[in-house]
Amino acid sequence: MIFGMGPSQICVECGFVGSPETKAAGGGFGCLVEGILWLFFIIPGLIYTVWRASTVKKVCPECGGHMIPIDSPRGRRLAEQFPETDDEEEHET
Repeated sequence: MIFGMGPSQICVECGFVGSPETKAAGGGFGCLVEGILWLFFIIPGLIYTVWRASTVKKVCPECGGHMIPIDSPRGRRLAEQFPETDDEEEHET
């Protein structure tokens, strides 16, 4: 595969092929908690910010599952297991 061309990751949960999405730890309220800690408690705010930044993970944009390189042995097996879907086929009736 040419560098920068085509999908590089496959989701182990749903079979999505493409680029992963980056998610920080702390869930949906992470920014709120971080803001409150910074407003009232400087040191805990700093610690929480460093923790969130160090626990960033790449997840599937479709289901939030774990993604692996498609050119790995397991990635190739998953690519064979999950059928490719074309957007045009999904919209035909």
